[in-house]
Amino acid sequence: MTSFLLDTITKQRYIRKMKNNVFTVKGSIQSVGETREVGQKNTKVREFVVESTEDYTQLLKFELYAEKVSLGDDLSAGDQVNVFFSVRGRDWQGKVYNSLRAFKVETETASIVADNQEFKEKVESEGEPVF
Repeated sequence: MTSFLLDTITKQRYIRKMKNNVFTVKGSIQSVGETREVGQKNTKVREFVVESTEDYTQLLKFELYAEKVSLGDDLSAGDQVNVFFSVRGRDWQGKVYNSLRAFKVETETASIVADNQEFKEKVESEGEPVF
């Protein structure tokens, strides 16, 4: 009975993990493409390339899809980013295609500005910081 229960719990965790198909990568922006429309519904798509900051660097092409296209407006070559994405796969005319669909892009400069703003607000409310 215990073995059956453990197997059931493990399988349920695996299924939940697969439903949350979310990954992240850090790197620098190499290029940002123009917005284009694809498909019968003219869905907006924008691609950008990130060079990962791993031991073995890789160039990864991400796509921003539909309402997420505007996330690419503030990106430029050289920006340090943290990209949150999911892996998408589809069959078209007997071939399987995969894509990395970004849904959140954090720039390093934006997080520094947010940290500085938080520090400034804290100093204004509490007085001079002690170092």
